[in-house]
Amino acid sequence: MKVIVFDLYNTLVEIKHQSYIFRDLYKEVARLTTHSYQEYVEVIMSNPIEELFNSLPGEFKASYDAGQELLREEIDSITLIPGSIDLLNSLKEDHRLFLISNLATPYKRPFFELGLNDYFEQPVFSCDVGCVKPSAQIFEIIENLAGVPTSQITMVGDSLRSDAEGAKAVGWNYIRINRQGDDLKEFEVARIADVRKRISSPGRN
Repeated sequence: MKVIVFDLYNTLVEIKHQSYIFRDLYKEVARLTTHSYQEYVEVIMSNPIEELFNSLPGEFKASYDAGQELLREEIDSITLIPGSIDLLNSLKEDHRLFLISNLATPYKRPFFELGLNDYFEQPVFSCDVGCVKPSAQIFEIIENLAGVPTSQITMVGDSLRSDAEGAKAVGWNYIRINRQGDDLKEFEVARIADVRKRISSPGRN
């Protein structure tokens, strides 16, 4: 059985009401850290939240605690993208399914609350494993779990850099969901419902 690896956010689920709490938290700690904003984002997504309280300035935890209501509202607004479950049900019949997601700890919750854990052999969350896409290291985790040649693995996600280019760099096949594109590339589809028919001819390294 071939292996299909999904991204999570903006691929299977979407945030209806974004609070941008971690972006705003950077404003609180920017003057107290040497991290650029991009470095800060990678730190947020590659460490458990409890470790961030110890590694970032104290202002981070104080502001994080103060923003809990906004964060809860954001997390509660996360919903499945229409067609996601139908696709997963279809693919699960004859494929092995895994997931890789770049996210901060609080954003793991909807994966389980929406029942997505029932479809995947193993989710790999960046905040748990200490690395983020497009790093080869996080793709290698899936390779070790699946135990199949890279030619039998296909990445499905919405990000050109993290998902498509990251997968291409390690020799995986790849399908990008590009909902904004009118002129789709050969490895892109406009809707998640179109993924199934592209599985047999994804982009290749």
